[in-house]
Amino acid sequence: MTIFPRTLYPAIKAHVAQPEFTIITGARQVGKTTLLRQLYQELRAADQAVFFYSLEDPRFLEAIDRHPTGVFDFLDRIPSRAIDGVDDAPVFLLLDEIQYAAAPSNLLKFLYDTYAPNLKVIATGSSAFYIDQKFTDSLAGRKRIFHLRSLDFTEFLLFKGAEQFVARMEIKRSRPSYQIPANEVLTSHFYEYLRYGGYPKVVLAADQVEKRLLLNELLTAYLRRDMVEAGVEKANKFFTLFTLLADQIGDLVNRNELANTLQISNKTVDSYLRILRQCFHVELVRPFSRNLRKELTKMPKIYFHDTGIRNILLNKLQSIPQREDRGKLLENFYFRQFSAAPLHRL
Repeated sequence: MTIFPRTLYPAIKAHVAQPEFTIITGARQVGKTTLLRQLYQELRAADQAVFFYSLEDPRFLEAIDRHPTGVFDFLDRIPSRAIDGVDDAPVFLLLDEIQYAAAPSNLLKFLYDTYAPNLKVIATGSSAFYIDQKFTDSLAGRKRIFHLRSLDFTEFLLFKGAEQFVARMEIKRSRPSYQIPANEVLTSHFYEYLRYGGYPKVVLAADQVEKRLLLNELLTAYLRRDMVEAGVEKANKFFTLFTLLADQIGDLVNRNELANTLQISNKTVDSYLRILRQCFHVELVRPFSRNLRKELTKMPKIYFHDTGIRNILLNKLQSIPQREDRGKLLENFYFRQFSAAPLHRL
């Protein structure tokens, strides 16, 4: 299987050597499991004691929900002296979809306080929303969270096998006066990125029909799971709000207007916006002001983390040059580029 480089991977790999647990969050299908498996293969190749488990496995989930030490029932090839701290080499435990645990914070806190630094956990979770909701205990000093997004344009070009353009873009960053030569292939890649976005499977799909089908699946199946697990009661209102936001990328968000249009309360609008933000679908960008009160009270602008999801929401997958909203898509692109630096937090 071809492994494509992700911008965030070096930072995650570097953090593996740190005693704090490593948590990787992001929207569904952005590549968290693939990244975790890549790390697993590298640790195995380095002859480390490493184990990979998905919490979608009901047997494993039941064991750790009974008690955190249930995890060791599955580590049948590991000498107990490693966990007991007799050996210096740590044991690496890679957990996929940790949000399915009944109490993720209790699980991680117990494992860290009892076994670190002899046990190092690297875990993924489909959304910061689920993890934040269930992290009832403070894990300050025990974990670092990394946010993995859909592909930025540089990653997109690497996935498309267009490394030569990445090199030219690097020259442009170091030498602002450098002019990247006009190229029809690069322009075509750029239009495809604005049109279909950066979800890895969509980028690698062979044709436009497959790309549309995959985007529809992301929008229906995975967004529905987000709504169900977030406890959204009025699914139609939530979906309509999402669609309205898609039609106004780069515009100011007026929650009173949205509430009146949807016949819901301002509080519900705020709740839906929070869910969409913490599921990594949209971002609200507040205006800059030297007056903090104005910055907090003035209306923010809305942007999407992935234009493919935005376009399929509106059923607008036409060629970019003929579209009236190409200016909005370009503005959203710059939002993604400016916010594309690897993010992590304590």
